[in-house]
Amino acid sequence: MPTYDVEATYAKIFSKAGLFSVNGRRNRKPFFFLNWGINVCINIMDKFAAGSLVIGVLYLVFIYILFTNSAKRFHDLNHPTWFACYNFIVFIPFVFPTNNFDNTVILLITVIIGLYTTFKKGTIGPNFYGPDPLEK
Repeated sequence: MPTYDVEATYAKIFSKAGLFSVNGRRNRKPFFFLNWGINVCINIMDKFAAGSLVIGVLYLVFIYILFTNSAKRFHDLNHPTWFACYNFIVFIPFVFPTNNFDNTVILLITVIIGLYTTFKKGTIGPNFYGPDPLEK
């Protein structure tokens, strides 16, 4: 089982380049915890400060970070960046009128892709998008 320096890994993830860049790869654990943390922040913002301009800007920043996090995760699975656009499937009902069946299908697709990106082991060794994040 490969080992890696946890402190160095998380320092790299939370650096400016780690959050805002789509380059590189991200393994399952940092992907899961970053998504979880951002979703907790979004839920807290919804409860206490929804509707302000600052919160709107923070939403856009968080959505971009979720996109880059997903892009890096798909890179680890050896898929291109545009696969990360699945994050925006959940917005379809807000843009286009849909019925309950369509909403159920959209939710099902989102859950399946979310489970795939969370639990599927990444490509072992280097791939087109960079070195294996689990190797030293």
